[in-house]
Amino acid sequence: MIILTEEKLSDSHAGQGVILDTSVVIDFVLENSPRHNDAISLIRFLTQRQIRTRIPFHAAFEVQSALRRSVWFERGRQAEHAQKNREELILQLFAVPIDQAFMDHYPTGDLPYLKAGDLLFLAMAKADNQPLITEDQGLYDKAREAGVAVFKISEYALSKV
Repeated sequence: MIILTEEKLSDSHAGQGVILDTSVVIDFVLENSPRHNDAISLIRFLTQRQIRTRIPFHAAFEVQSALRRSVWFERGRQAEHAQKNREELILQLFAVPIDQAFMDHYPTGDLPYLKAGDLLFLAMAKADNQPLITEDQGLYDKAREAGVAVFKISEYALSKV
């Protein structure tokens, strides 16, 4: 997994992109996740089609925290592909800095109530008109309510057929 900083918000409109929720990244990285194989298929699908995977920058910390909790306390096992750079399974995440430009570009006033972390994913998907992929049912439901194209891991590739 490689996290790259999206230099300017205008970069987000360069080509096709999706917003990945932390839950999807965790499913990709942990081999004992029940959705691990689906997450691998999704990342291969996105990579082969050169679809940019985007996250708000705070998600990098969410991923680290969730991995630590899982490995230290829940017997989670980090997948081999998450520890080595295997060409076909490199997940490049373009992280959008949370700064004043972010706040200006991603208004939240018309969005349903969510906790701050989830609201960032929804605001990005809504403002940039990009699909959101999540396994978080609460975020999924609120994204639908907001009119955002939202998918579970197993749904996204099927929607593109």
